[in-house]
Amino acid sequence: MAIGDLENTLEGRLATQIGHYSSAWWDMRHAAQIMHTRSELGKDPAHYFARRGLLDGAVITYARCFADGTRTPQAKIRPLLDALTDDELAVHKTALWWRDKHVGHRVDKRLETISTHLLWGNFGVNAPTIRVRLTTRVIPELADFEAGFEALAQRLAERIWEEHLYPLQQELFAELGTDTMLKLKQSAQPYHEPPYPIGTIGVATDIGSIPPVPSD
Repeated sequence: MAIGDLENTLEGRLATQIGHYSSAWWDMRHAAQIMHTRSELGKDPAHYFARRGLLDGAVITYARCFADGTRTPQAKIRPLLDALTDDELAVHKTALWWRDKHVGHRVDKRLETISTHLLWGNFGVNAPTIRVRLTTRVIPELADFEAGFEALAQRLAERIWEEHLYPLQQELFAELGTDTMLKLKQSAQPYHEPPYPIGTIGVATDIGSIPPVPSD
């Protein structure tokens, strides 16, 4: 927050909707940024765990925008899918399938195989032990999924801003009216950043007064 900023805390239907759409916007931006960070890592074995963890995190973050929860009735993201191209829709479906069948739950047996063996090491000299072999997919087979997924999350973040955040802000301004806005301005107070508990981060979304330029 810039020095000199004054704020009023708003409540009500439109303020709540703006808050939920902002949460979804951050999730989309988060997913896109995770994939961008992942793209800068090497594909050698040294980066295997980091790359896999980042992809899993990005997919779960993205899928949260389409899962039924307390945010879903207020932030309707699914209608944005109607404007996707066939390629973008394929990436979207793959991301949700990856989350539902592999990352969030081990469901699709084609994505992971497990076998258990009795091992006699050193040509049978060592004491027996059990060896488990696990083979798992670490990325969907869809061509160019990684780049396509990053671009899709960024595109949907832009659409949330264009179709929901800015229009809802303008609708809220109209609902408040000039007189109420002036009264609120007179009672506005500086915002004091609270001390965040360990493991907590605070972010802010300033929608702004300039209409967004359509991304299409």
